[in-house]
Amino acid sequence: MADLFDGVSSDPISVEPSFSDEGLVAGERTVPWSQIQGIQKVADQHRIQFADGGVLVVRDDAFAKELEKRLHERRSGFRLWSHRWSSLALWKQVLFGALAGAAFAGLVYAAFLQVYRLVPDRYDRHIGDKVDAQAMEFFDTCATPELVDFGRKAAGALSSPQDRFRHRIVVINDSMVNAFALPGGNIYVFRGILEASETPDEILGVIAHEIAHVEKRHGVQQLGRTLGIAFLSSMVIGADVEGLDMTDKLETLSEIGSTLLVLKYSRGFEREADLEGLRRLHQARIPALGLGRLLVRIETRHGVDSSFAWLSTHPKAFERLRRYERELAKTPDPPRPDPEFDTERADWARIKRSCPEPRDWKKRIKLPW
Repeated sequence: MADLFDGVSSDPISVEPSFSDEGLVAGERTVPWSQIQGIQKVADQHRIQFADGGVLVVRDDAFAKELEKRLHERRSGFRLWSHRWSSLALWKQVLFGALAGAAFAGLVYAAFLQVYRLVPDRYDRHIGDKVDAQAMEFFDTCATPELVDFGRKAAGALSSPQDRFRHRIVVINDSMVNAFALPGGNIYVFRGILEASETPDEILGVIAHEIAHVEKRHGVQQLGRTLGIAFLSSMVIGADVEGLDMTDKLETLSEIGSTLLVLKYSRGFEREADLEGLRRLHQARIPALGLGRLLVRIETRHGVDSSFAWLSTHPKAFERLRRYERELAKTPDPPRPDPEFDTERADWARIKRSCPEPRDWKKRIKLPW
């Protein structure tokens, strides 16, 4: 037994002291090792002084000896580490410091990349609708009954009840080989990529890929990486606080529009969208190899240049085709495709060229991005 003086009362408390990983246990109290200042022997007693003014008086020599041993081990370990560090050459200290700094910076950056999770889903629609309103002033759309019906059926077949957003397919009447998606669910397929396709299943692969970008919120994540933490912060709170919605500013909207329309996703985002797109195609019983074949055809015929924007901002076509083939080896295409698109399959050559002549580009006002 031992007497504990807590520094408040003059009467001691009788306790049975012991040790734990955290420190010295005295009754209901655990004193951390760092708070034990020392041991002093007075006659047949050992007085253990605590940093807060408390004192533990023990008469067990073995207990006091064990305590001194444990304190010595901990303090010697710290001194040994300090000695080893100070004995290192300066270049090694600098190297270790740089590595530690890089590791810390990596952790901070990784945390920054997850800030988008705090952004409400409605803000994806908020951004997408604003950019869509401006873009539609300058792009011609193609709204023939056949393509409108195809887009409606594609959105329905490739969506699922668990999706965050409703998807809308818009055909842009322009010869650029391109397709892109805005945050919130608006997906744009250009006439040029329609005409480059041989089957509707190839375009369904493009749409599935873009829906995957929407549902994985890659657009918002990429905006955060491009425009910075201030923009992400405004998205977290700006939709609810008047004056903090950065997208209400014309220059910010132009920057968002230019970023989204020429967006080049990371390889990780593209891989994720490929796999999610394949999953959606399988779920809809649509042949999944069509997208890979379309990309290889475009790249073989035209190469990768700025005229074919969708291809130039995505990984190499042959690399992706091999990825699709590996995945399809695990989960093959259905033996019989979904008959919902049989009408388009039978008449695709006509349907894909059903857009009327677009407006004269020379008469258009220049886009603000």
